[in-house]
Amino acid sequence: MRKYWCVIQSGYALYGVGKTKLSAVHDANEWLEEKTSVQEAGGGNPRINGSLCLLPCSEAVYDYIQNGGDSTSGWQENRGFVDIDKEKIICPKCGSDRCISDGSTIRKGGEIPAARCKDCGYRGPAGKFSS
Repeated sequence: MRKYWCVIQSGYALYGVGKTKLSAVHDANEWLEEKTSVQEAGGGNPRINGSLCLLPCSEAVYDYIQNGGDSTSGWQENRGFVDIDKEKIICPKCGSDRCISDGSTIRKGGEIPAARCKDCGYRGPAGKFSS
């Protein structure tokens, strides 16, 4: 199983994702006013609002952010791991929150998670489904 990483500011936003700790920090530094390092971000406490944290994340979160997902919602941190917030996935076509994971789809970058709306039937990359 491949491990993915993200940099979050607890209680606020996800600033960067990567396939390594270093690439997640580099991605985050594009958005942060004050640059951080792997050591600084790795020492953050996700239980303290405002703390900058380097945490493992799911491939779904990595794909969600890489595909333009909202960095302030659609994901959640739980016990030091960041995953998709399944309760806030909204269909981009009809606005329904009755969406489910639906296998995968092929895109330029390869195979990525897909989702499907139970109301209108729209199916697409999971990163397009957000709140």
